[in-house]
Amino acid sequence: SSKYCCDTGNHGSEDFLLVLDCCDLSVLKVEEVDVAAVPGLEKFTRSPELTVVSEEFRNQIVRELVTLPANRWREQLDYYARCSQAPGCGELLFDTDTWSLQIRKTGAQTATDFPHAIRIWYKTKPEGRSVTWTSDQSGR
Repeated sequence: SSKYCCDTGNHGSEDFLLVLDCCDLSVLKVEEVDVAAVPGLEKFTRSPELTVVSEEFRNQIVRELVTLPANRWREQLDYYARCSQAPGCGELLFDTDTWSLQIRKTGAQTATDFPHAIRIWYKTKPEGRSVTWTSDQSGR
């Protein structure tokens, strides 16, 4: 189910490659997410001069969201759920092997150019050894 081909046509330059640990998952799709389109997330921008939706605006939202204090985990979880329903900005190229998921965006040559928020559509494999379902803080 790979969507990445080794020959991307960029023969003089390599795209940035994000590698994530991934075992016993079937990855179906990877896409960029527009966090600026998620209602309520704009409150994470502390700079009043950031009123225009820009890459800097999106980056600040992501930075603030992932660095929320541990005692605000429920709020963070709610925002993550909202982001999972946010409009996508298009599918990203990906490949999987036994232990990793490799994600690329054509033309993104540095980490700065790479999307700061992505959505990974996946299924767990029944024979999976590294994925274990546990109870959360609410006992669910």
